[in-house]
Amino acid sequence: MNKWEKRFYDNVKRIHGNDYSIIGNYVDTKTKIKVKHNRCDYVWDVRPSNFIRKKNPTGCPKCAGTLKKSSKQLQSELDNMYGTNVYKVIGEYINSSTNILIKHNKCGNVWSPRPYDILGGKSSCPECLLKNLSDKMKKTHNEFKKELDEHTNGDYDVLSEYVSMDNKIKVKHKCGHIYKVLPSSLLYNEYTGNCESQCKKKIDSKKFKEDFNELYGKDFILLDNIEDLNDRVRITHKKCNTEFTLLARYVHRTDKFNCPNCNPYIYDIDKLTEMVQEISGDEYTIVGEYQNMSTAITFRHNECGNEWKIRPTDFVKENGNRCPDCAMNRTSRQEKEVIKFLEDNYSGRILLSDNIVLEGKELDIYLPDENLAIEYNGLYWHSEEGSRGKCDRHYHKNKTMKCRDKNIQLIHIFENEWVENSDIIKDKLLYLINKNYNVKRIYGRKCEIIEVEPNIKRDFLNENHIQGNDRSILNLAIKYDNDIVGIMTFSTGVVRRGKNDMLELSRYATKLGTSVIGGFSKVLKHLTRNYDLSDFNNTLITYADLRYSYGDVYVKNGWIKDGYVKPSYYYTKNNELFHKSLFKKNNIKKKFPNIYDKNLSERNMMKLLKYNRVWDSGKIRYKKIVT
Repeated sequence: MNKWEKRFYDNVKRIHGNDYSIIGNYVDTKTKIKVKHNRCDYVWDVRPSNFIRKKNPTGCPKCAGTLKKSSKQLQSELDNMYGTNVYKVIGEYINSSTNILIKHNKCGNVWSPRPYDILGGKSSCPECLLKNLSDKMKKTHNEFKKELDEHTNGDYDVLSEYVSMDNKIKVKHKCGHIYKVLPSSLLYNEYTGNCESQCKKKIDSKKFKEDFNELYGKDFILLDNIEDLNDRVRITHKKCNTEFTLLARYVHRTDKFNCPNCNPYIYDIDKLTEMVQEISGDEYTIVGEYQNMSTAITFRHNECGNEWKIRPTDFVKENGNRCPDCAMNRTSRQEKEVIKFLEDNYSGRILLSDNIVLEGKELDIYLPDENLAIEYNGLYWHSEEGSRGKCDRHYHKNKTMKCRDKNIQLIHIFENEWVENSDIIKDKLLYLINKNYNVKRIYGRKCEIIEVEPNIKRDFLNENHIQGNDRSILNLAIKYDNDIVGIMTFSTGVVRRGKNDMLELSRYATKLGTSVIGGFSKVLKHLTRNYDLSDFNNTLITYADLRYSYGDVYVKNGWIKDGYVKPSYYYTKNNELFHKSLFKKNNIKKKFPNIYDKNLSERNMMKLLKYNRVWDSGKIRYKKIVT
């Protein structure tokens, strides 16, 4: 026995007395050794350094109640708590805070709660919770009427049949006012549903007619008297003698409207059919009954035979939606626009739908001579729902990192970015594919750095940065010949390491079609020379969005990589993208009180609202110590 082993046994005796027996061979302080508790005969492996430490030495885990459970023990506890065969443990138990796969035998759903939550009653089958909430929201006409009477003390009579919370009903208030309202607004939103708010829509019929004649009497004749802005009024166009109807509130608030017969932007079924044929030829046919431009109608795609419902306004608008079945299997029109833009401005090789370079993973557009790849991400088809789970939190990041490993820069273009900010995307692509494209070059040494007001910064970023405006505390602009050609913004309060605040470089953008050579470093030098950064520990931090950049500009200017930020998600609905912060639980409670349930997660409530999650590619964090 060497001196270290002897010292270990002496310490065991001194600390634990005769409570434990060492039955394994001592190697060193870090190599686990078998120990037996003489009182309960439990044997386990423990690290010697932990077993003989001065403060809180490790003891028998069985007697202390810290013994690691097995999956069988967790199953037994679930059976005791919820009843036999209610839940089945199908994953491997690690610890109480690590998610484990559980199956609900009643509905067959499998999900992964933390053992701590399900044993504490804080988690149960999410599918059943959603179903129970949906069932809870379903009411018969009599049940709704009873709840309405209890909620409003019998102030309302229901005049039409209740269908669901999302279908308007006609009600009569005790004051005699009759109007249509969403049942959910009537029950849960006193600001938009009650009679007081609806009575504000009442209007003096005589005054309405006088105002109408003053504004439109030269071209139109008002045929009806109204009492409520929700009523539809009949109007005749004097020029063509066409009679049509409009909502009174629309006539009341606008200063211009047009005859549907003379104006191509207001449709009846014949006008809509004509417009569809003009846009798509014989590719699509309207087969549903037309009501208005905002009510979904059935279209048929004649090439594949698929029928689906879509709002006419979504079909005829610029870059409008088309057959969803075919959209999954072919290039979208917007992606074709990106390809055409590249073909018009680049003479090198352009490979489409390449699945060779990433060994089976497809790249939408690949420019091998520039080591550049472009993914066009349709919002629905790249959401969790639209991709049927394929585009999870790791999908876009994994593809990005695979490209990086092969020295390829991968750009992810979200659908809404191309539709709303194509000029900014085009400017970025032109720079990447042709360093000598027609751009105005300005040298930073000929510029001056000035601080600008938030409204100037806002307008500049909205026009020149893909992420648009930000919340910043300092806005430094690059000024050349009395023109602002670049802006860098800084914010704080986002990143904290212990008690050390850091100043974050939030945005840097130059004017479209302009390159400010040395502009980035010039602004940073101005910052360090003219501002006291001691409150921020003389430390700057920033993030490179992996959808667009690996952060090379930061590396060139002396920044060091400080880690990765995991992919985050947005919500999408109707081809719009929303930041997740808009739908925190407290915001859902305010905006959608009829959906809110404290037992449901944010994600499950958003599913009920038909919002889908779209993941980004993550970020690289960079740091710079200012001297």
